Amino acid sequence: MKNFQCKKCGTLIQSDRAPSVSGCRASSFHQWVDLGDVGDENFQCKKCGTLVLSQKRPSVSGCMASSFHQWQDLGHTGSDVYQCQKCGLTIHGDKRPSVSGCMRASFHQWNKLNR
Repeated sequence: MKNFQCKKCGTLIQSDRAPSVSGCRASSFHQWVDLGDVGDENFQCKKCGTLVLSQKRPSVSGCMASSFHQWQDLGHTGSDVYQCQKCGLTIHGDKRPSVSGCMRASFHQWNKLNR
């Protein structure tokens, strides 16, 4: 499985092949970028806010907010649920995620949602 993101509308899809180009809400056709293999590491782009589960740092191509994504590794997926008080991002992690990369503040401020 791979992560595909449309660089026109930002839609993110996990698929074994490139998705259909029809139906883009921002343009006549989706323009898919292959961000890399799906994995169990949480990466967030500091520029557009996209969250991707990937095996390794995703491709920098196709950021809607800038020419290139700027990926921050937030940590390994797990059963705990965390939400940033500043930007509202919610992720599953095996421990408290990295504070780096919040789009709304200098640093994420994580709250654990499950007990």
